Amino acid sequence: MEISVDYIRISRQNSNHCEEFLNLGYAYMKEVAPDKSLEIHNKFLNSILNRQNETERWLVGIKVNAHMIGFAHFKVDRSERVGWGYIMEFYIIPDFRKKGLGRMLYEFIKEEFMKFGIENLWLTANQENGEPYWFSLGFVDTGETENGMKILHILI
Repeated sequence: MEISVDYIRISRQNSNHCEEFLNLGYAYMKEVAPDKSLEIHNKFLNSILNRQNETERWLVGIKVNAHMIGFAHFKVDRSERVGWGYIMEFYIIPDFRKKGLGRMLYEFIKEEFMKFGIENLWLTANQENGEPYWFSLGFVDTGETENGMKILHILI
């Protein structure tokens, strides 16, 4: 079976994309912050949507055969690591993991950053799912932590 992969920019201007993002976002939040309330999850996800009018910030969904199966939220860092690319959120639903789709989304992110001349990327990763995945893509441990997670880096 042939698959069709598309990347879509998510913003408040498209309510269908927002609804798809929020549905995936709740599953993501249950995975990364299971101890937080639905109200906190909702505030966090809506804060992401509300900031999509900012320049040098993206919320991109990955669709497979017209169904959103993941998303990434990333920006050009202008505060902590000035001029670096910062991947803030990255999610692929469990049924679509280990099929190369996360790597495809990551390649899309790199291409977007390279348009802005970005050469360094950073992110934080949880130990269970995040670290093994990002290490497999070439990220390295900086030796620093943020919110109890390792800060990882790669030169693209």
